[in-house]
Amino acid sequence: MGQIDYSTIVRLAEEPDPADKASRLKLLLDTSIPRFLLSLATTCVLAPLIEETFFRRFFFVALRKNMPFAPALLISTAGFMAVHSNVALGAIGGIYLGYVYEKGKSLPANILIHVLINSTVTGITLAL
Repeated sequence: MGQIDYSTIVRLAEEPDPADKASRLKLLLDTSIPRFLLSLATTCVLAPLIEETFFRRFFFVALRKNMPFAPALLISTAGFMAVHSNVALGAIGGIYLGYVYEKGKSLPANILIHVLINSTVTGITLAL
């Protein structure tokens, strides 16, 4: 019969619970502060820049040339939802950002709003 390796049990008991957000944040910060900052920059700056350029400037504008506002907004929002893990936030964000773009035609304004939204959601997520 095999023997129980108690050191493995002790090590597992000391490791943080991966489902616990505070433990995940601490583990991420302990592992690499540059990696954490890169992840934060990617989520809060790079993703909004890329998503707004694609979904508003290219996709929505192309749809808008061929159809009225409402169908173009719904189709572009469906695509926006598909790339977000939280479908409800993707739907709300897609509708809101599409509406803002239709009214102002300002990609920098949309990018700034998207940066603020992602930063707020990320901050709340890290705080909880």
